[in-house]
Amino acid sequence: MTELDERGQLALDDAQTRIDELADLFRSLRTTVRLAIAQMGSPDAQTPKVTLSKLNELQSVHFKLLEAEEAFYAKQDQGCDTAEIDFDAIRAEIGRQLDRLRKALPPE
Repeated sequence: MTELDERGQLALDDAQTRIDELADLFRSLRTTVRLAIAQMGSPDAQTPKVTLSKLNELQSVHFKLLEAEEAFYAKQDQGCDTAEIDFDAIRAEIGRQLDRLRKALPPE
């Protein structure tokens, strides 16, 4: 259960490639949203409501993008250290759940 699948190192390389692609995507999206906000300029009393609405929407998207990126990197920093996983406890819990299911089934 703790062995790598048949792809072995390729699976780890694929995962790193996906992480790198997501990091590039986050950078690209951040740049695009910042550019759109900069092109709209600072609002003033003459700024139409539609423009203000779109500017607020872009700022919200930018904030959500930053939150998503932060959560993504936090998840990557956590990693998956199998030393922290108590497989015996997991097996015992699965066994208890199976016992409860067996008791709930009608006798044959």
